[in-house]
Amino acid sequence: MRVLSVRGAVRVDDDTPENVKYWTVETVRELLEHNGIDSENIINIIFSQTTDIRSENPARALRSSGGFDHVPLFCTAEPEYPNTLKKMIRILMTFQTDAQIRPKPVYKNGAENLRSDLVFP
Repeated sequence: MRVLSVRGAVRVDDDTPENVKYWTVETVRELLEHNGIDSENIINIIFSQTTDIRSENPARALRSSGGFDHVPLFCTAEPEYPNTLKKMIRILMTFQTDAQIRPKPVYKNGAENLRSDLVFP
């Protein structure tokens, strides 16, 4: 088995628990789908969020959605820099696979501007 990582990011519309949960779960779901990852093969998921997101922790939001009790989840705050995009959640998922794939990142809802070189149609 190979160990790979894939990135994702999403901008939440509003800093509400519902919005944070929706966009976190949706982005993780797309990472799994686009990369053919079974949740049982996830080693861990690291989240970072900009400091203007205070209503909910993305790791807790994902855990409460169900199906990730066996996955170590970690969340941290992004450092503040000038001209940084606001209301961003970034995701780094590490997983095992037998497939010979190139991981496909997922950038959603305005996060495409973070790494336009990695956005796939």
